Amino acid sequence: MTSAVGLTWIPPVSCPCGGRHLPGSRYYVSVLDGGRWLAVVGPFLTHQAALGRVEVVSRVVCERYNPDGRADFYAYGTVAMPHDYVMPGQLNPEVLGDGTSLSG
Repeated sequence: MTSAVGLTWIPPVSCPCGGRHLPGSRYYVSVLDGGRWLAVVGPFLTHQAALGRVEVVSRVVCERYNPDGRADFYAYGTVAMPHDYVMPGQLNPEVLGDGTSLSG
């Protein structure tokens, strides 16, 4: 389907999480502190792969980057980014053992 301005609409696809994401999205584990957020581990090709690392990211942040105890109250989750956003997450080496991902 093409819109009036010549853009093509791409329908979202269903995800096992129950949500719907744009095809080709890249997924990251994210950390939210109030209005600030970071995509800290990823990118992953599937949402399930990012979801599977949320708990370990929470543990790493709370154990290693928590001098004032604030990280205990951060929100940990996932974020879907456009297909062309492929920056390695800042914690990839600690969580994945390398600087890249793009796996499962």
